[in-house]
Amino acid sequence: MKCPQCGVHYDDGDRECPMCGARRPAFQKDASQLARPTGELAQPSALPKRRRKKADGYVAPSMDGKVHRKKKSHMGRNLILILALIFFLSWILPTVAGVVWNIVDSAEEQVFYEAAFPYDGDWSEVHGDFWVALDEDLETYQVQAGDYTESGDFLAYENNPDEFTFPENYPPEDYTWWTVSLYPEEAAGGDAFGYLDSDLESYVSMGGYLSIFQSRGNPAEIYFQDEFDDIPWLEADTFYAVTQISVEEM
Repeated sequence: MKCPQCGVHYDDGDRECPMCGARRPAFQKDASQLARPTGELAQPSALPKRRRKKADGYVAPSMDGKVHRKKKSHMGRNLILILALIFFLSWILPTVAGVVWNIVDSAEEQVFYEAAFPYDGDWSEVHGDFWVALDEDLETYQVQAGDYTESGDFLAYENNPDEFTFPENYPPEDYTWWTVSLYPEEAAGGDAFGYLDSDLESYVSMGGYLSIFQSRGNPAEIYFQDEFDDIPWLEADTFYAVTQISVEEM
């Protein structure tokens, strides 16, 4: 051992220099603790291990010599897209449906209300079997046939020959055809055509359809007909010739 203070060599086992008394340096160890001879390398297992955070998309070698890239997960992004699509559809579909419905509704009104309803007023069967009062402004009507009375609301529209098949005896080139949808609110009294009370209740609940035919050549030639055989004050399969009257004539 060489003393770092005075340079004297002394035994490795001595704790201090015999010449100057300087203590042996702490970093000096005996020969058994010295480094291994040159050429012998430390084993990798003795080296400290370092952790390295893998970057997104880390490329790792494989046993087959190929390089495989770690696949990214798109679940979060797909979920956001699905939720956005659901929200969009829930908002846009009702809006589109409303627009389409308004267009269809407007088209129907244009078809059914091309002409003003021409049968406003009071009408009587030529033999006086019944009379009907139609008020276009209020869209209400009244009926009296013997002891039978009826009242309610109505809706009228002209039938288009391109969409409806006219009766054989009333072709579209010779007649106009209007349908009056009756919505009775009250019906009571005599029953000339065999309607029972239960049938009247059903009629008041469901209503009926009154057909009006008018000759193109003779506008005074007008007929009322029970379109679906469900009106209690008209006999089935019968076209009733009617004439317009005033209230004073009733």
